[in-house]
Amino acid sequence: MLNERNLITWLDENDLKHHISNDIVRGVRTSASILVFITEHYLLRVEDKNSNASKEFAQAVAKGGKYLVPVVLDPKCLNPASWAGSMVSYHMKDALYFDFSSPAKIKANIGKLCQRIEEMSNDKRPRNSFDTDVCSF
Repeated sequence: MLNERNLITWLDENDLKHHISNDIVRGVRTSASILVFITEHYLLRVEDKNSNASKEFAQAVAKGGKYLVPVVLDPKCLNPASWAGSMVSYHMKDALYFDFSSPAKIKANIGKLCQRIEEMSNDKRPRNSFDTDVCSF
């Protein structure tokens, strides 16, 4: 969906190749923005310190909160209070999220999300050399 809008993406499911930790660091480091797809399952996985989700989120947080863009996929997670007690809540509870909890919401919000990614990419390109517009996990 993002590639169709000419945004260059790094996606953990597609771009973890050889050494997972190095690939995660590279993906996060070389991206102008980081999408965090929030579901009940993700909120649990990110708490498991041995999971890739936890490693990815920790690396993203280390890069800085201003790069994080929450995207809620699960209708049960539309209220940030439902994230309570998780690392995601601690680092992102006050961030404005994009609602992708249904096909209608995706259609209504995809343009806004892409605009936000483009703004972040344009803001960062002159100072840094990013390989991708967005990192997703």
